[in-house]
Amino acid sequence: GDDDTRPTTYNTGPQGAKAAFLTLQAVGRDATRWTRPLSDLSNVDASHTTLVLAAPLYSPTEQQAIAAALKRFLERGGRVLTTGPTGALLLPGGKTAPPTNITFALCTTTPTNGPLAAAGRVTILDADAWDGDKKAEIAHRCGQDAVAVRVSVGRGEAVWWSSAMPLTNAQLKKDPDLRLLLLSLGDGRAVLWDESLHESVPGLWDAARGLPLWWLIAQLILLAALLILSFSRRNGPLRTPVIV
Repeated sequence: GDDDTRPTTYNTGPQGAKAAFLTLQAVGRDATRWTRPLSDLSNVDASHTTLVLAAPLYSPTEQQAIAAALKRFLERGGRVLTTGPTGALLLPGGKTAPPTNITFALCTTTPTNGPLAAAGRVTILDADAWDGDKKAEIAHRCGQDAVAVRVSVGRGEAVWWSSAMPLTNAQLKKDPDLRLLLLSLGDGRAVLWDESLHESVPGLWDAARGLPLWWLIAQLILLAALLILSFSRRNGPLRTPVIV
């Protein structure tokens, strides 16, 4: 079914990524799921590891800490594959702009420069265009929109796609899409497929994290008690005064 749109390695639907994960293991790649906080990447051999962040989900209060952890990982020689506007914001100098194709249509890309262009013409959703670091190597375009880029950060490098479509179960059967995934992961690297940013969707309580909520709740309870007391005082039973 198509009810789950998250590109996770547990999702067997068309937009899931379980086929990509199982394919990597089947061809002998060291591919494992990453479910710990990204701050724990400091204990990983970055120079021999690729981290996959497919359409990551996080709250605005978490963005700075996650981006800092990724930057340290990249500077130590790590490699990151990430997708979508939320993925771009986690990269140093990363941001996106609306596509010139306002219909958000599927696109067969035009390969341009670098090793990622060797994948050929890839089918991808032109939902966002790269508008970040101008030194990024643009590998694929949809018209004028840069939809697959490679960015050097310290001793490592990051790869960004406009959407996770090429690695989904529905698209992976196409040779160019599979080649783009393998080229983006790099040769001879262990693959950590992040699931920590898919396990729970940030909600209202995540956005309120850090606020003095218990203190506010205590004040509201006190205010409610005062209102009840004042109301009951005014609306108690009336008694005729005693006349001596």
